[in-house]
Amino acid sequence: MDTHHWFLRVRCEICQKLLGDLRNLILESRQDEARRVNSALVMFYWKVGQRIRKDILNEKRAEYGEQIVATLSRKLVETLVEEKRAIRELRKISNNEVY
Repeated sequence: MDTHHWFLRVRCEICQKLLGDLRNLILESRQDEARRVNSALVMFYWKVGQRIRKDILNEKRAEYGEQIVATLSRKLVETLVEEKRAIRELRKISNNEVY
């Protein structure tokens, strides 16, 4: 085997190893990020539950808990939709799209 072919074979092996290592780094990063997001969501839901229990239920259990969540959910959606519309309008104004 001449030097050129040997060099190409070694280089190809190095590239394959590099590609495998990079793939593993990407997969590990995705898993780490998924764990962080899941942890953040758990904390978010726990805090929401705590606030509902403290502010609405006065530290008591409620048989109508689903109604509370549905009502809060509807109100949050309304609020967030309004905020999204306001942001869209501000962007139009900042881009001189309003005549």
